[in-house]
Amino acid sequence: MTYRFAEYSPEYMSRIAELRSRVFGGDHAFSTEYFEWKYERNPYIAVPHFYVALHEDDVVAMRGFYGSRWQAGQQSGSLLIPIGGDLAVDLDHRRHKLASRLVTFITEHMTTRGYTFLMNLSANSSSRRLQIRARYPRVAAYRTFRYGAPRTNRLTRVLQRAKRALVGRRREAPFQRFDSWAAGSGGPILGASQARASQMGDLVLRYADNSRIRLVRDAEFYRWRFMNPASEYRFIYHFDDSGGLNGFLVLQSAKGGGWTTIIDWETSTPAVWNVLVNAATMSNPKRLKITSTAFTEDQVHSLHRLGFSLLVEPDSPSNPAPGMLLHVPSNYNAGDPKINDLRVLDASSWDIRMIASDAF
Repeated sequence: MTYRFAEYSPEYMSRIAELRSRVFGGDHAFSTEYFEWKYERNPYIAVPHFYVALHEDDVVAMRGFYGSRWQAGQQSGSLLIPIGGDLAVDLDHRRHKLASRLVTFITEHMTTRGYTFLMNLSANSSSRRLQIRARYPRVAAYRTFRYGAPRTNRLTRVLQRAKRALVGRRREAPFQRFDSWAAGSGGPILGASQARASQMGDLVLRYADNSRIRLVRDAEFYRWRFMNPASEYRFIYHFDDSGGLNGFLVLQSAKGGGWTTIIDWETSTPAVWNVLVNAATMSNPKRLKITSTAFTEDQVHSLHRLGFSLLVEPDSPSNPAPGMLLHVPSNYNAGDPKINDLRVLDASSWDIRMIASDAF
C-alpha cells in the first residue's frame, strides 16, 4: 500500500481522535481532550510535534512527542527532551511495516529540528522491540515492587475475573478506599485529592538527587501533569511540627480502575519516605505498586519490610523488559555521549519516575 507521512495539522484532528478511539478506546470527545492536554497545552513545546500516516486521506497510523525538561547533575537549566507516545496503527494496516517506517521518518524529522535526544518511557513489548531496532536502545530497566499482588497463578486469576464478571460484581471506583482513609487522616500525615504544586516543587528543589539526570518537577510541571484526563491522582503529605512540608507521595490510577502506582515522591529524610510509603499501604492496601530506575538500597530494604515484592519481568532480545529507551544521534560524542560529565547510555546516570511517562 502507498502511505504518505505528514506533520500534525488541525485538519487531521478529527481523524486522529477516531484512530485513537479505535486503538486505545474512549470516545471521540475524550480522545480530543487527551490530545489537547498532552500536545497543545504542554508547557515546554508550544506547537504539537505529532505525525500521521495517511492512506487515501485516512489517518491510519500516528505517533506524537510531548515536551519534558530535565536537569543533568548539579547544573540547573533546561535540557528539553521530547518523549514519544501514542504510537498506533489501524488494524487493517499492520502487516506493512508501517509502524517501523513511521518511527524512522519521525526520528529523522525530529533530529533535523535540532533535538539531540528522543525518549520513550512506556512502550509495550512489541513497540519496545520495534524502537530498539530503530536505534532507541534501552538505557535503563525499571524495577517494580508490588504490594498486595495476587499469589495465584495466571489461569486462576483469569477464572476469578470471569467469575466476578458473571455474577455482576460491581467494580470499586478508583481511590474509593483511599478517600475513606484520607477523610480520617490528619496530624503529620494527610491524604488529599488536590496537588500542592508550589510546595511540592519547592521541596523537590531542596531535596532532589542532583547527582543524576532527573526530570525537572516544578510547580509549572505539576500543574500541567495532573490535568491528564486519563488518570486520577491522590496525594499523601507529611508535615513537620510547624506545618512545613517534609515529604509527599503521588498516587495514580487509570480512571477505569486497576493497579494504583506511586509515580512520584520527594522527602526530606529516608525516615519520612518510609512513613509515607507505609501510609500508602494503609490507604490503598490492594494492588499497589511503585516503579523507578533509581531506588536506593535503603528504599529497597524498606519496601521488603513493608511487604512489597519485586516483580520479575521476562527480559530477552525477543521480549525486552520495560525501561527507558533513548535515541542518541550517532554523531553526538560518538562512543561515550555525556551531559555534564554524566554518561547518557549508563543506567546509573538516570533517575526515572513514572510521573514522566504518559502512561500514568
